[in-house]
Amino acid sequence: MKQVFFHVGLHKTGTSTIQNSLYSSTELLASYGIKYASSGLYVNEPEVGYRHSLLVYTNAWKNNCYSLLNEVAESNCSKFIISCEAWSRPSAHDKLLFLVSLLQRKGIQCTAIFYFRNWNNFIRSYYREFCLRRNNKLPFECFYNVNSHGAFNYCKIAGSLKSIFGENLIVKRFDDISNIVSDFYISLGVNIKNDEMDSNRTNLGVTAKDAEIKRLANKLSIDKDLPVLKEAISDYYGDSLLMGDNFIEDPFFSKHESELTKNKLKEVLGWNFDDIHKLYINRADRCDKNFDVSLLTPIYHSAMVKLFL
Repeated sequence: MKQVFFHVGLHKTGTSTIQNSLYSSTELLASYGIKYASSGLYVNEPEVGYRHSLLVYTNAWKNNCYSLLNEVAESNCSKFIISCEAWSRPSAHDKLLFLVSLLQRKGIQCTAIFYFRNWNNFIRSYYREFCLRRNNKLPFECFYNVNSHGAFNYCKIAGSLKSIFGENLIVKRFDDISNIVSDFYISLGVNIKNDEMDSNRTNLGVTAKDAEIKRLANKLSIDKDLPVLKEAISDYYGDSLLMGDNFIEDPFFSKHESELTKNKLKEVLGWNFDDIHKLYINRADRCDKNFDVSLLTPIYHSAMVKLFL
């Protein structure tokens, strides 16, 4: 029986590193009877991963799903991998269900591999990514409110994936893993030595301050790369603004998740309560517990108005 492994996220859990390793390891994977599928693969943003977003986005997503089915049927490989973080969003549930059902009707086994990350750290990292690469203009609290019922709702995400894959859903906690690429290959049933695989980390994160600079540039429609923005503001205000690079966004919006929420997630995942609780511990270190990144907003805003507008 042929198998298709769906790498479904979560965002900011080493997904780009996994995707780029898979994309660059064609011969190595083939030696194990594995293929990183070409159908639906988007290759124009290697810095954020060679991923199968064309199976989710664009008007041709359904045609791409049928192309994937044909690719699996015609290939000599027994295992196939497709990877797209967007499938972790409940809003993509119907498209994911369509593809899984399409494959299963042809007798193809479908398994999902999913990494959860500490909830507080995930929210911050996700927010910064959208400021840096997805033109986010919303401040932290507003961005959270927009996404709180979807991308940040672990119960809804887990429930959606479980309803589609059932017992063929493999869920792991990202924070416990030292080498995400090696762990992913083990999930495929393949034990590849570290020196055989390409596991260079990609899509490196940015600081809270960098994200705020880029967010304000987005808001002001300033189309400059982050290094240019940082240099311009530093030149204008002096090196004193370089202090505080380690502070984080103030999670004042975040309330402790209720026992009911944790119990629901525990029921879906089958984890023990301690493992569920670890997902919600606020582990982020802060230089100054009273410092809020938004306090620097007027300074950055003023600098960019004077420098670029």
